[in-house]
Amino acid sequence: MGRHKVMLGGMPDTLYKMILGKSLTIHELRDVFRTIIQKNNELTNPFTTRKAAENFMPHIFLLPKDLYMTALLK
Repeated sequence: MGRHKVMLGGMPDTLYKMILGKSLTIHELRDVFRTIIQKNNELTNPFTTRKAAENFMPHIFLLPKDLYMTALLK
């Protein structure tokens, strides 16, 4: 089991990973994470990699969760 908490009604990690895996190629993911790591290393107090991804590229990493929650609320 994962160590991450899922809020009530939140997207399951397995589904989240499947959606991300289908939306980006491995080359695109490599470039995205290079950018995230580079930006995170410039900070005085860096984020965890997961939080850095959500903060620096929310259109990639938070949008699927937002859309899932929106669909649940409808």
